[in-house]
Amino acid sequence: MGTKGKKPISAMEKRQMRELEKEKKTKKEVKKEERESKKISVSELDEKIIGRAKIELIDLKVVTPYQAKEKLGIPYSLSKKLLRYLEREGVLNLYSSNHRIRIYVPAGK
Repeated sequence: MGTKGKKPISAMEKRQMRELEKEKKTKKEVKKEERESKKISVSELDEKIIGRAKIELIDLKVVTPYQAKEKLGIPYSLSKKLLRYLEREGVLNLYSSNHRIRIYVPAGK
């Protein structure tokens, strides 16, 4: 008495597909960790961030919190605080706002 034979091809294909998906997931996790390591973990405004913001955001036509977040690599909530601070200093002017978002323009424009 022996076994009835080899596994069917469809079972082997399914197994191979599962292994490929596992590899893809691990690659995605590694890439995600790399992206997270690039972000700066800052909870307060400091002079370094304010200085970078003055240099990088002055070139844009309009500035939103999301753009500031992407350019400076800071959390969204901190970028909103930063833009409010820069408005008080006179670097940015409030162009438009509603209950969700504020749009700023550089003071020279």
